[in-house]
Parts: sequence; structure tokens; C-alpha cells
Amino acid sequence: MTTQSPPLYDLTTEEGLKGFLSSTPFVASTVTSLGGGTANFTYRIVLQEPYVHNGSHIRTMIVKHAESYVATNKSFPLQVERQEYETLACRRIPEITSPSPIISLPTIFDEDRVNRVIIMSDAGINSLNLKDLLLKSPPSVEISHTLGRALGKFLAEMHVATHDAKNSLDAPGIILKGEFSRNPQARTISALVSYGWLVRTLSPTPGSQLEALVTPIIDAAQVQQINEISEVMRKRIIESNEVLVMGDLWPGNILVSSDAGVHVNIIDWEIARPGLAGLDIGQCFAELHQMRFFYPASKNSVTAIISSFTAAYRETVLESGSGLNLVEVARLAASRAGTHMVVLTPQIPSWKKGEEKQREMMKEGIEYITRAHGGDDKWLKESIVGGLFP
Repeated sequence: MTTQSPPLYDLTTEEGLKGFLSSTPFVASTVTSLGGGTANFTYRIVLQEPYVHNGSHIRTMIVKHAESYVATNKSFPLQVERQEYETLACRRIPEITSPSPIISLPTIFDEDRVNRVIIMSDAGINSLNLKDLLLKSPPSVEISHTLGRALGKFLAEMHVATHDAKNSLDAPGIILKGEFSRNPQARTISALVSYGWLVRTLSPTPGSQLEALVTPIIDAAQVQQINEISEVMRKRIIESNEVLVMGDLWPGNILVSSDAGVHVNIIDWEIARPGLAGLDIGQCFAELHQMRFFYPASKNSVTAIISSFTAAYRETVLESGSGLNLVEVARLAASRAGTHMVVLTPQIPSWKKGEEKQREMMKEGIEYITRAHGGDDKWLKESIVGGLFP
């Protein structure tokens, strides 16, 4: 891409981006800022002339610009190099997973590392992220099963291909995982916003910016138990090299389009890194479980997604003979799900449905954490992660 020097254009604005693109192959007739994300400045552009790629004439694209801070919070620093891992994921993960008519990652059309701009494919103006879809128009049980199976199979294939036990050091997945090991801030952020905020949510300190319920839901002894678990898990997140994880697999990063059959685009791979397989699943399942708890109209769809996801993930892992320990995956998924239920329930506007409902969800999260780390597999088999057990 032909680029302009950074001072000429403010890429945090629609007008600035439009000017920046004017001397590139991606001249835009319109630029629209998109909401939903927090880390980057993200836009949808409509091109003045179609861009030809593999025989297709493309009129709309997504542009992401990174600054050295979170776009919605300048006081939260982020390394701009995070974009390099997103492009790496989008280009290379399809090489270690089987082709799917349903699942895809964004196609990268251009990457400008000087100005920190990525231009990528658009999932479609009519696409919705899975959270919004479940809120506005829950898909049929049949479509939900299709979504769950596709997501579970894709994630299992990525985990299996990057798991050390049965793969040689020169296997493509192991080499790729090694490239993501140079993304240490992803580990730190993931540890912070999950287990790092757990005790601070349950027992907030004066001046904390984290929201918490007025009345504590557990006593001091239980807080200490949770703190010990939190310390162990933060260390494991920082150090684990088990598989390549997506790192932010929540329904907001799963775009669903039904323009020509059901299609899913998994986006926002900036904190992909080596990590623990169960944490990807736990984050996703927690959000889905919260959805059916706070919005009962989504219950049948969510239940179908979870059941088909776990079945496909389990079957793919077992068929691979990879040695990935499904019991450990299930326990860690339950732990991460419980942590998400506790930390995010009082933070997210979607879940603010009265303090009693919030307390109930957070207490359930505590139970998930303690049952998981207590090895109570009998209880876990009846939970949202039950279908993962072999």
C-alpha cells in the first residue's frame, strides 16, 4: 500500500481515514465507524471502485487502526504490534484446520505496519454477532446445532494441530504456535481481565473502577479460597504452552451471516497466544449461559449451540488421538466460565437485570470455580461443560 506519513491524517476519525485511503487502491466513497469493539478504531468502507480479489468484485471492506492504547480508554496501554498477530492468525490458521463451508476467518487484503492499518474482508452489512443475534432473533434449534457443531469442530482442530503431545516439532501447528509465543502482552491481558479481576470484583478496594454488588456474595474465607485459585490460574495463563488459543472467543467475535446459507466469521485474533485449551471454551460458554439466564427467549438456541459444540469438540479430539486431556479441558472450561460469570455480570449492561438476578449468576459462577478446582467431575458432567467429558 502507498502510505502517507502519520501526521497528515488522524486515523482515529472517519474523515482522517478517508483521506489516508485516497492515495491507495482502496479509495473509499464512504467510511463508517463501527461500534462493538474496544481495542481498535474499526470502520466499514464502501469503495469507489470494486476491488478484484480471486475473481470476486468487492465493494465493502473492514479497516482496523491500532493506537498504543485501548480505543475506548486511553489510560489502558496496548502494544500496536498486536495487529501483527491478528494478520498472522487470519492468514495461517486456515492452513492447520480443515476447509469449512460455514467457518472462516477474515481475509487480509492489506497490512500497513507503519500506520498500523489492516484492511480485511467484510462479513456483510447484514451480519450480526452471535450475541446480538441471540438477543434480537434467536436462530432455530436446527441452525443453532449447525453453528455449535461448526464452532466446536473448528476450535478442536486448531487445538489439536497445536498440541505438543502427538505433533513433531516441525509440524505446521507447532511452528505456528511458536510464532505466537512472541505475543507476551496477550498472556498478561488475559490473566488480568479474568482471574486478575476476580477477587477485586468479589471484594473491591476503595477507588476500584470495577463494579461490584453492594452486598458481598461470599464470606472472607471463601474470598481467600478464590484468591488462591486465582493466583494459580494467573500463573498458568502466563506460562502455559498447551495449545494455540484464540484468546477472546466470546459471541461478540462470532459474526453470523445467513445471506446465502449459514456462515460464521471469527474475528479479533489480536490476543491469540499459546495457552490452555479450556479457557477458549469457558469464555464462550459463560457468555452463552448468561444469555439464556438473563434472556430466556434465547434458551433453546443457546442450549443447542452448547450441546452440539461440546459433542463436536469431544469427537474431534478423540478421533485425532492427540492426547489432549478432555477431563482437564472440561475442568478449566468450567473454571474460566465461572470466573467470567463473576467478573462480567456486574460490568456488562446486557446483564444488569436487577441485583438479585446478578447475585444468582455470580453465585453460580463461584460454584463453577470451586467445583472445577475441587475436581467434582460428577457435578461438572451435569453442567454446561458436561458434553466435553469422554
